[in-house]
Amino acid sequence: MRGIVTVLILLCTIPRTVAQNSAQNVPAEVAVHAAAAKEAESRNDFPKAVEQYSLVVKAMPSSAEMQSNLGVVLYFAGDKQRSLEVFERAMQIDPNLFVPHLFSGFALFQLSQPARSAQQLERAIHLRGGDPMAHLWLGYAYLSLGKVSEATSQLQIASNLKPDDPDVWYALGQAYLRAGQEATEKLLSMSADGGRLWQLTAEQYLMRGDRTEAVKLFEGAAERRPDLADVRQSITQLGGSIPASTRVESPAQRSTEDRLYHQAHEDESKAEAAFGRISQIAPDSYRAHQVMGNAFAAQGQSDEAIKEYRAALAMKPDLPELHAAIGNNLLRVAKPQEALEEFREELALQPFSASACEGVGRVLVSLGRDDEASEVLNRALKLDRPPLETYRLLGKIELRRRNYPKAIELLTHYVTQDPGDSTTWYLLAGAYRGSGATARMNEAIEHYKQTSLDTKQRAHAQMEYKKLGQDRAEVSTEEQLP
Repeated sequence: MRGIVTVLILLCTIPRTVAQNSAQNVPAEVAVHAAAAKEAESRNDFPKAVEQYSLVVKAMPSSAEMQSNLGVVLYFAGDKQRSLEVFERAMQIDPNLFVPHLFSGFALFQLSQPARSAQQLERAIHLRGGDPMAHLWLGYAYLSLGKVSEATSQLQIASNLKPDDPDVWYALGQAYLRAGQEATEKLLSMSADGGRLWQLTAEQYLMRGDRTEAVKLFEGAAERRPDLADVRQSITQLGGSIPASTRVESPAQRSTEDRLYHQAHEDESKAEAAFGRISQIAPDSYRAHQVMGNAFAAQGQSDEAIKEYRAALAMKPDLPELHAAIGNNLLRVAKPQEALEEFREELALQPFSASACEGVGRVLVSLGRDDEASEVLNRALKLDRPPLETYRLLGKIELRRRNYPKAIELLTHYVTQDPGDSTTWYLLAGAYRGSGATARMNEAIEHYKQTSLDTKQRAHAQMEYKKLGQDRAEVSTEEQLP
Protein backbone atom coordinates (compact mmCIF):
# COMPACT_ATOMS: atom_id res chain seq x y z
CA MET A 1 0.00 0.00 0.00
CA ARG A 2 1.37 2.99 -1.23
CA GLY A 3 -0.05 5.66 -0.58
CA ILE A 4 0.16 4.63 1.97
CA VAL A 5 2.63 2.64 0.98
CA THR A 6 2.82 5.51 1.49
CA VAL A 7 3.15 5.22 2.50
CA LEU A 8 3.10 7.41 5.27
CA ILE A 9 6.45 9.75 5.63
CA LEU A 10 5.55 13.18 7.10
CA LEU A 11 7.62 16.31 7.90
CA CYS A 12 7.35 18.04 11.25
CA THR A 13 8.04 21.48 12.67
CA ILE A 14 11.57 21.67 14.01
CA PRO A 15 13.24 24.11 16.40
CA ARG A 16 15.93 26.38 15.01
CA THR A 17 19.30 25.25 16.32
CA VAL A 18 21.71 27.74 14.82
CA ALA A 19 25.37 27.29 15.68
CA GLN A 20 26.44 29.83 18.25
CA ASN A 21 28.75 32.54 16.99
CA SER A 22 32.08 32.81 18.64
CA ALA A 23 32.71 36.22 20.11
CA GLN A 24 36.46 35.72 19.83
CA ASN A 25 38.49 37.02 16.88
CA VAL A 26 35.46 38.59 15.16
CA PRO A 27 36.16 42.04 13.61
CA ALA A 28 33.92 44.81 14.85
CA GLU A 29 32.24 45.47 11.50
CA VAL A 30 31.56 41.74 11.09
CA ALA A 31 30.10 41.55 14.59
CA VAL A 32 27.62 44.26 13.60
CA HIS A 33 26.40 42.20 10.65
CA ALA A 34 26.26 39.04 12.80
CA ALA A 35 24.18 40.84 15.42
CA ALA A 36 21.85 42.20 12.73
CA ALA A 37 21.47 38.68 11.33
CA LYS A 38 20.55 37.28 14.72
CA GLU A 39 18.08 40.07 15.32
CA ALA A 40 16.43 39.47 11.92
CA GLU A 41 16.27 35.77 12.64
CA SER A 42 14.53 36.41 15.96
CA ARG A 43 11.81 38.18 13.95
CA ASN A 44 11.63 35.32 11.44
CA ASP A 45 12.87 37.74 8.80
CA PHE A 46 15.01 35.12 7.10
CA PRO A 47 15.72 37.03 3.85
CA LYS A 48 17.25 39.80 5.97
CA ALA A 49 19.17 37.23 8.02
CA VAL A 50 20.51 35.67 4.81
CA GLU A 51 21.63 39.08 3.61
CA GLN A 52 23.50 39.85 6.84
CA TYR A 53 25.08 36.40 7.25
CA SER A 54 26.21 36.54 3.63
CA LEU A 55 28.20 39.66 4.50
CA VAL A 56 29.66 37.89 7.52
CA VAL A 57 30.69 34.86 5.45
CA LYS A 58 32.22 37.08 2.79
CA ALA A 59 34.41 38.65 5.47
CA MET A 60 35.15 35.33 7.21
CA PRO A 61 35.03 32.62 4.52
CA SER A 62 37.08 30.14 6.57
CA SER A 63 34.67 30.16 9.53
CA ALA A 64 32.70 26.91 9.56
CA GLU A 65 30.37 28.31 12.22
CA MET A 66 29.49 31.36 10.13
CA GLN A 67 28.95 29.21 7.04
CA SER A 68 26.72 26.97 9.14
CA ASN A 69 24.68 29.93 10.36
CA LEU A 70 24.15 31.10 6.80
CA GLY A 71 23.07 27.61 5.79
CA VAL A 72 20.48 27.46 8.55
CA VAL A 73 18.82 30.76 7.68
CA LEU A 74 18.82 29.79 4.01
CA TYR A 75 17.06 26.59 5.05
CA PHE A 76 14.37 28.51 6.90
CA ALA A 77 14.10 31.00 4.04
CA GLY A 78 13.06 28.06 1.88
CA ASP A 79 16.19 27.83 -0.27
CA LYS A 80 17.05 24.22 0.53
CA GLN A 81 19.35 23.68 -2.44
CA ARG A 82 21.53 26.68 -1.70
CA SER A 83 21.60 25.81 2.00
CA LEU A 84 23.08 22.42 1.08
CA GLU A 85 25.87 24.12 -0.86
CA VAL A 86 26.69 26.31 2.12
CA PHE A 87 26.55 23.38 4.55
CA GLU A 88 28.94 21.48 2.29
CA ARG A 89 31.45 24.33 2.58
CA ALA A 90 31.04 24.32 6.36
CA MET A 91 31.64 20.55 6.51
CA GLN A 92 34.73 20.84 4.35
CA ILE A 93 36.15 23.37 6.80
CA ASP A 94 35.12 21.41 9.89
CA PRO A 95 33.84 17.85 9.27
CA ASN A 96 32.97 17.48 12.96
CA LEU A 97 30.50 20.37 13.17
CA PHE A 98 27.11 19.01 14.18
CA VAL A 99 24.63 21.53 12.72
CA PRO A 100 25.60 21.28 9.01
CA HIS A 101 25.12 17.51 9.06
CA LEU A 102 21.83 17.82 10.93
CA PHE A 103 20.29 20.43 8.65
CA SER A 104 21.68 18.83 5.51
CA GLY A 105 19.77 15.75 6.57
CA PHE A 106 16.60 17.81 6.99
CA ALA A 107 17.02 19.55 3.63
CA LEU A 108 17.84 16.37 1.70
CA PHE A 109 14.78 14.63 3.06
CA GLN A 110 12.57 17.53 2.02
CA LEU A 111 14.19 17.38 -1.41
CA SER A 112 13.11 13.71 -1.59
CA GLN A 113 16.60 12.27 -1.28
CA PRO A 114 16.21 9.96 1.74
CA ALA A 115 19.36 7.90 1.15
CA ARG A 116 21.61 10.97 1.27
CA SER A 117 19.52 12.38 4.12
CA ALA A 118 20.12 9.24 6.16
CA GLN A 119 23.88 9.48 5.62
CA GLN A 120 24.00 13.03 6.96
CA LEU A 121 21.75 12.28 9.92
CA GLU A 122 23.76 9.19 10.84
CA ARG A 123 26.83 11.38 10.88
CA ALA A 124 25.06 14.00 13.00
CA ILE A 125 24.06 11.36 15.57
CA HIS A 126 27.62 10.04 15.61
CA LEU A 127 28.85 13.54 16.40
CA ARG A 128 26.19 14.29 19.01
CA GLY A 129 23.96 11.52 20.27
CA GLY A 130 20.76 12.32 22.10
CA ASP A 131 19.32 14.93 19.73
CA PRO A 132 15.63 13.94 19.33
CA MET A 133 15.20 15.69 15.99
CA ALA A 134 18.14 13.84 14.47
CA HIS A 135 16.66 10.51 15.53
CA LEU A 136 13.16 11.51 14.38
CA TRP A 137 14.24 12.55 10.91
CA LEU A 138 16.54 9.57 10.54
CA GLY A 139 13.48 7.46 11.33
CA TYR A 140 11.61 9.26 8.54
CA ALA A 141 14.46 8.63 6.11
CA TYR A 142 14.70 4.94 7.00
CA LEU A 143 10.93 4.52 6.59
CA SER A 144 11.09 6.13 3.18
CA LEU A 145 13.85 3.68 2.22
CA GLY A 146 11.81 0.72 3.43
CA LYS A 147 14.08 0.05 6.42
CA VAL A 148 11.22 -0.43 8.84
CA SER A 149 13.12 -2.09 11.68
CA GLU A 150 15.86 0.56 11.63
CA ALA A 151 13.24 3.31 11.50
CA THR A 152 11.39 1.90 14.48
CA SER A 153 14.60 1.83 16.52
CA GLN A 154 15.34 5.48 15.77
CA LEU A 155 11.79 6.58 16.51
CA GLN A 156 11.74 4.71 19.80
CA ILE A 157 14.86 6.65 20.80
CA ALA A 158 13.17 9.90 19.75
CA SER A 159 10.07 9.05 21.80
CA ASN A 160 12.21 8.51 24.90
CA LEU A 161 14.05 11.78 24.34
CA LYS A 162 10.95 13.82 23.53
CA PRO A 163 7.94 12.01 25.02
CA ASP A 164 5.52 14.93 24.64
CA ASP A 165 6.02 15.47 20.89
CA PRO A 166 2.98 14.26 18.86
CA ASP A 167 5.09 14.21 15.67
CA VAL A 168 7.34 11.58 17.21
CA TRP A 169 4.44 9.38 18.27
CA TYR A 170 2.75 9.71 14.90
CA ALA A 171 5.90 8.64 13.09
CA LEU A 172 6.40 5.73 15.49
CA GLY A 173 2.80 4.63 14.95
CA GLN A 174 3.31 4.70 11.20
CA ALA A 175 6.47 2.60 11.57
CA TYR A 176 4.59 -0.04 13.55
CA LEU A 177 1.82 -0.06 10.94
CA ARG A 178 4.38 -0.64 8.21
CA ALA A 179 5.86 -3.52 10.21
CA GLY A 180 2.41 -5.04 10.57
CA GLN A 181 1.79 -4.67 6.86
CA GLU A 182 5.03 -6.49 6.12
CA ALA A 183 3.97 -9.39 8.34
CA THR A 184 0.59 -9.51 6.62
CA GLU A 185 2.15 -9.48 3.16
CA LYS A 186 4.35 -12.40 4.16
CA LEU A 187 1.25 -14.23 5.37
CA LEU A 188 -0.47 -13.44 2.09
CA SER A 189 2.42 -14.76 0.01
CA MET A 190 3.05 -17.97 1.96
CA SER A 191 -0.53 -18.95 2.78
CA ALA A 192 -2.99 -17.26 0.42
CA ASP A 193 -5.78 -19.66 1.38
CA GLY A 194 -4.78 -20.26 5.00
CA GLY A 195 -7.12 -19.93 7.95
CA ARG A 196 -5.26 -17.03 9.50
CA LEU A 197 -5.58 -14.92 6.34
CA TRP A 198 -9.32 -15.62 6.27
CA GLN A 199 -9.45 -14.57 9.92
CA LEU A 200 -7.45 -11.40 9.35
CA THR A 201 -9.64 -10.39 6.43
CA ALA A 202 -12.78 -11.10 8.46
CA GLU A 203 -11.50 -8.82 11.21
CA GLN A 204 -10.95 -6.04 8.68
CA TYR A 205 -14.53 -6.32 7.44
CA LEU A 206 -15.81 -6.37 10.98
CA MET A 207 -13.88 -3.17 11.70
CA ARG A 208 -15.65 -1.59 8.72
CA GLY A 209 -19.01 -2.66 10.13
CA ASP A 210 -19.77 -5.30 7.48
CA ARG A 211 -20.92 -8.12 9.74
CA THR A 212 -22.38 -10.17 6.89
CA GLU A 213 -19.12 -10.50 4.98
CA ALA A 214 -17.17 -10.84 8.21
CA VAL A 215 -19.11 -13.89 9.38
CA LYS A 216 -18.66 -15.58 5.98
CA LEU A 217 -14.92 -15.08 6.22
CA PHE A 218 -14.79 -16.25 9.83
CA GLU A 219 -16.62 -19.40 8.76
CA GLY A 220 -14.04 -19.89 6.01
CA ALA A 221 -11.30 -19.51 8.60
CA ALA A 222 -12.94 -22.11 10.85
CA GLU A 223 -13.24 -24.55 7.97
CA ARG A 224 -9.51 -24.28 7.36
CA ARG A 225 -8.43 -24.01 10.99
CA PRO A 226 -10.96 -25.77 13.27
CA ASP A 227 -8.41 -25.45 16.08
CA LEU A 228 -8.87 -21.65 16.35
CA ALA A 229 -11.09 -21.06 19.37
CA ASP A 230 -11.17 -17.29 18.86
CA VAL A 231 -12.56 -17.77 15.36
CA ARG A 232 -15.33 -20.08 16.58
CA GLN A 233 -16.17 -17.54 19.29
CA SER A 234 -16.44 -14.74 16.71
CA ILE A 235 -18.77 -16.85 14.57
CA THR A 236 -21.03 -17.53 17.54
CA GLN A 237 -21.10 -13.86 18.55
CA LEU A 238 -22.03 -12.83 15.00
CA GLY A 239 -24.79 -15.43 14.75
CA GLY A 240 -23.06 -17.61 12.20
CA SER A 241 -22.70 -21.39 11.96
CA ILE A 242 -19.48 -23.19 12.73
CA PRO A 243 -18.81 -25.38 9.69
CA ALA A 244 -17.74 -28.97 9.68
CA SER A 245 -14.17 -29.33 8.52
CA THR A 246 -12.12 -32.08 7.01
CA ARG A 247 -9.23 -29.74 6.12
CA VAL A 248 -6.24 -29.88 8.39
CA GLU A 249 -3.21 -27.72 7.73
CA SER A 250 0.20 -29.13 8.48
CA PRO A 251 1.80 -28.28 11.86
CA ALA A 252 4.57 -26.36 10.09
CA GLN A 253 2.10 -24.27 8.11
CA ARG A 254 -0.01 -23.58 11.20
CA SER A 255 3.07 -22.49 13.12
CA THR A 256 4.22 -20.07 10.44
CA GLU A 257 0.71 -18.70 9.95
CA ASP A 258 0.24 -18.19 13.67
CA ARG A 259 3.58 -16.41 14.03
CA LEU A 260 2.86 -13.95 11.21
CA TYR A 261 -0.75 -13.40 12.31
CA HIS A 262 0.28 -12.62 15.89
CA GLN A 263 3.16 -10.43 14.67
CA ALA A 264 0.76 -8.39 12.54
CA HIS A 265 -1.60 -7.95 15.51
CA GLU A 266 1.23 -7.10 17.88
CA ASP A 267 2.54 -4.39 15.56
CA GLU A 268 -0.98 -3.06 15.07
CA SER A 269 -1.45 -2.87 18.84
CA LYS A 270 1.81 -0.97 19.19
CA ALA A 271 0.66 1.44 16.48
CA GLU A 272 -2.64 2.00 18.28
CA ALA A 273 -0.76 2.68 21.51
CA ALA A 274 1.47 5.23 19.78
CA PHE A 275 -1.51 6.98 18.19
CA GLY A 276 -3.34 6.81 21.52
CA ARG A 277 -0.45 8.66 23.11
CA ILE A 278 -1.22 11.59 20.79
CA SER A 279 -4.78 11.80 22.11
CA GLN A 280 -3.34 12.03 25.62
CA ILE A 281 -0.69 14.69 25.06
CA ALA A 282 -2.25 16.71 22.21
CA PRO A 283 -5.93 15.75 21.74
CA ASP A 284 -6.76 18.67 19.45
CA SER A 285 -3.52 18.74 17.45
CA TYR A 286 -3.16 18.35 13.71
CA ARG A 287 -1.68 14.92 14.34
CA ALA A 288 -4.77 13.90 16.33
CA HIS A 289 -6.98 14.93 13.41
CA GLN A 290 -4.71 13.09 11.00
CA VAL A 291 -4.95 9.92 13.08
CA MET A 292 -8.76 10.19 13.03
CA GLY A 293 -8.69 10.78 9.29
CA ASN A 294 -6.60 7.67 8.76
CA ALA A 295 -8.99 5.65 10.93
CA PHE A 296 -12.04 6.79 8.95
CA ALA A 297 -10.26 6.09 5.67
CA ALA A 298 -9.40 2.56 6.83
CA GLN A 299 -13.09 2.03 7.61
CA GLY A 300 -14.13 3.22 4.16
CA GLN A 301 -15.74 6.42 5.52
CA SER A 302 -14.22 8.81 2.99
CA ASP A 303 -16.37 11.84 3.78
CA GLU A 304 -15.48 11.71 7.47
CA ALA A 305 -11.82 11.11 6.65
CA ILE A 306 -11.74 14.19 4.42
CA LYS A 307 -13.23 16.34 7.20
CA GLU A 308 -10.50 15.27 9.61
CA TYR A 309 -7.72 15.81 7.08
CA ARG A 310 -9.03 19.28 6.32
CA ALA A 311 -9.14 20.06 10.04
CA ALA A 312 -5.47 19.05 10.27
CA LEU A 313 -4.59 21.24 7.27
CA ALA A 314 -6.39 24.20 8.82
CA MET A 315 -3.96 23.93 11.73
CA LYS A 316 -0.86 23.15 9.68
CA PRO A 317 -1.27 24.03 5.99
CA ASP A 318 2.23 22.89 5.03
CA LEU A 319 1.89 19.34 6.37
CA PRO A 320 2.78 16.90 3.56
CA GLU A 321 0.70 13.85 2.58
CA LEU A 322 -2.63 15.30 3.74
CA HIS A 323 -3.65 16.72 0.37
CA ALA A 324 -2.78 13.38 -1.24
CA ALA A 325 -4.87 11.57 1.38
CA ILE A 326 -7.80 13.86 0.62
CA GLY A 327 -7.27 13.28 -3.10
CA ASN A 328 -7.34 9.50 -2.72
CA ASN A 329 -10.57 9.68 -0.72
CA LEU A 330 -12.15 11.99 -3.29
CA LEU A 331 -11.31 9.44 -5.97
CA ARG A 332 -13.08 6.78 -3.92
CA VAL A 333 -16.27 8.87 -4.02
CA ALA A 334 -15.89 9.55 -7.76
CA LYS A 335 -14.79 13.19 -7.62
CA PRO A 336 -11.68 13.16 -9.85
CA GLN A 337 -11.64 16.88 -10.66
CA GLU A 338 -11.65 17.82 -6.97
CA ALA A 339 -9.05 15.13 -6.34
CA LEU A 340 -6.81 16.66 -9.00
CA GLU A 341 -6.75 19.97 -7.15
CA GLU A 342 -5.70 18.20 -3.96
CA PHE A 343 -2.91 16.30 -5.68
CA ARG A 344 -1.69 19.56 -7.20
CA GLU A 345 -1.63 21.10 -3.74
CA GLU A 346 0.45 18.13 -2.60
CA LEU A 347 2.88 18.64 -5.45
CA ALA A 348 3.19 22.32 -4.58
CA LEU A 349 4.24 21.29 -1.06
CA GLN A 350 6.59 18.55 -2.30
CA PRO A 351 7.87 19.68 -5.71
CA PHE A 352 10.73 17.16 -5.63
CA SER A 353 8.55 14.17 -4.74
CA ALA A 354 8.16 11.59 -7.49
CA SER A 355 5.15 10.20 -5.64
CA ALA A 356 3.43 13.59 -5.64
CA CYS A 357 4.08 13.90 -9.39
CA GLU A 358 2.65 10.44 -9.98
CA GLY A 359 -0.49 11.33 -8.03
CA VAL A 360 -1.19 14.33 -10.26
CA GLY A 361 -0.38 12.34 -13.40
CA ARG A 362 -2.59 9.44 -12.37
CA VAL A 363 -5.69 11.62 -12.12
CA LEU A 364 -4.89 13.47 -15.35
CA VAL A 365 -4.65 10.15 -17.20
CA SER A 366 -8.03 9.09 -15.80
CA LEU A 367 -9.47 12.38 -17.10
CA GLY A 368 -7.98 11.85 -20.57
CA ARG A 369 -5.64 14.85 -20.30
CA ASP A 370 -2.64 13.01 -21.65
CA ASP A 371 -0.38 15.93 -22.59
CA GLU A 372 -0.51 17.40 -19.08
CA ALA A 373 -0.14 13.96 -17.56
CA SER A 374 2.88 13.12 -19.70
CA GLU A 375 4.67 16.27 -18.60
CA VAL A 376 4.27 15.65 -14.88
CA LEU A 377 4.91 11.88 -15.13
CA ASN A 378 8.13 12.38 -17.08
CA ARG A 379 9.13 14.83 -14.39
CA ALA A 380 8.60 12.03 -11.85
CA LEU A 381 11.00 9.76 -13.75
CA LYS A 382 13.78 12.30 -13.25
CA LEU A 383 13.31 12.32 -9.47
CA ASP A 384 14.41 9.91 -6.77
CA ARG A 385 12.66 6.48 -6.73
CA PRO A 386 9.68 7.12 -9.03
CA PRO A 387 6.71 4.83 -8.28
CA LEU A 388 6.47 1.85 -10.63
CA GLU A 389 2.97 2.96 -11.59
CA THR A 390 4.56 5.96 -13.36
CA TYR A 391 5.84 3.65 -16.11
CA ARG A 392 2.46 2.02 -16.69
CA LEU A 393 0.69 5.37 -16.90
CA LEU A 394 3.22 6.75 -19.37
CA GLY A 395 3.03 3.53 -21.37
CA LYS A 396 -0.75 3.91 -21.59
CA ILE A 397 -0.34 7.50 -22.84
CA GLU A 398 2.20 6.49 -25.50
CA LEU A 399 -0.08 3.66 -26.62
CA ARG A 400 -2.91 6.14 -27.11
CA ARG A 401 -0.53 8.33 -29.12
CA ARG A 402 0.41 5.28 -31.23
CA ASN A 403 4.03 5.76 -30.23
CA TYR A 404 4.41 1.99 -30.01
CA PRO A 405 8.20 1.67 -29.49
CA LYS A 406 8.08 4.02 -26.47
CA ALA A 407 4.95 2.32 -25.12
CA ILE A 408 6.69 -1.06 -25.38
CA GLU A 409 9.76 0.26 -23.54
CA LEU A 410 7.72 1.68 -20.65
CA LEU A 411 5.29 -1.21 -20.29
CA THR A 412 8.08 -3.78 -20.51
CA HIS A 413 9.84 -2.02 -17.64
CA TYR A 414 6.64 -2.31 -15.61
CA VAL A 415 5.97 -6.01 -16.20
CA THR A 416 9.61 -6.81 -15.52
CA GLN A 417 9.06 -5.48 -12.01
CA ASP A 418 5.47 -6.75 -11.62
CA PRO A 419 4.96 -9.73 -13.95
CA GLY A 420 1.64 -10.64 -12.34
CA ASP A 421 -0.21 -7.52 -13.53
CA SER A 422 -2.64 -8.73 -16.21
CA THR A 423 -3.77 -5.21 -17.15
CA THR A 424 -0.28 -4.15 -18.18
CA TRP A 425 0.27 -7.34 -20.21
CA TYR A 426 -2.94 -6.45 -22.07
CA LEU A 427 -1.65 -2.97 -22.84
CA LEU A 428 1.71 -4.36 -23.91
CA ALA A 429 -0.01 -6.76 -26.31
CA GLY A 430 -1.74 -3.78 -27.89
CA ALA A 431 1.58 -1.97 -28.29
CA TYR A 432 3.16 -5.01 -29.97
CA ARG A 433 0.16 -5.31 -32.27
CA GLY A 434 0.47 -1.69 -33.28
CA SER A 435 4.17 -2.11 -34.04
CA GLY A 436 3.54 -5.19 -36.15
CA ALA A 437 5.38 -7.58 -33.80
CA THR A 438 2.80 -10.35 -34.01
CA ALA A 439 4.88 -13.02 -32.26
CA ARG A 440 5.60 -10.74 -29.32
CA MET A 441 1.94 -9.73 -29.22
CA ASN A 442 0.93 -13.37 -28.92
CA GLU A 443 3.40 -13.88 -26.08
CA ALA A 444 1.98 -10.88 -24.24
CA ILE A 445 -1.57 -12.15 -24.77
CA GLU A 446 -0.61 -15.49 -23.25
CA HIS A 447 0.85 -13.69 -20.22
CA TYR A 448 -2.37 -11.68 -20.00
CA LYS A 449 -4.51 -14.81 -20.09
CA GLN A 450 -2.40 -16.59 -17.48
CA THR A 451 -2.23 -13.67 -15.05
CA SER A 452 -5.96 -13.05 -15.49
CA LEU A 453 -6.60 -16.71 -14.67
CA ASP A 454 -4.32 -16.46 -11.65
CA THR A 455 -6.34 -13.51 -10.43
CA LYS A 456 -9.65 -15.31 -10.92
CA GLN A 457 -8.35 -18.37 -9.10
CA ARG A 458 -7.21 -16.47 -6.04
CA ALA A 459 -8.69 -17.63 -2.79
CA HIS A 460 -11.71 -15.61 -1.76
CA ALA A 461 -9.98 -14.28 1.34
CA GLN A 462 -6.96 -13.17 -0.69
CA MET A 463 -9.16 -11.27 -3.16
CA GLU A 464 -11.12 -9.66 -0.37
CA TYR A 465 -7.98 -8.65 1.50
CA LYS A 466 -6.48 -7.07 -1.61
CA LYS A 467 -9.74 -5.24 -2.23
CA LEU A 468 -9.61 -3.82 1.29
CA GLY A 469 -6.01 -2.83 0.77
CA GLN A 470 -6.62 -0.75 -2.33
CA ASP A 471 -5.32 2.66 -1.43
CA ARG A 472 -6.81 4.61 -4.29
CA ALA A 473 -9.34 4.45 -7.07
CA GLU A 474 -8.55 4.85 -10.75
CA VAL A 475 -10.89 5.35 -13.66
CA SER A 476 -10.24 2.56 -16.17
CA THR A 477 -9.23 3.70 -19.65
CA GLU A 478 -8.17 0.40 -21.21
CA GLU A 479 -7.54 0.27 -24.95
CA GLN A 480 -9.08 -2.58 -26.89
CA LEU A 481 -6.69 -4.73 -28.87
CA PRO A 482 -7.04 -3.96 -32.58
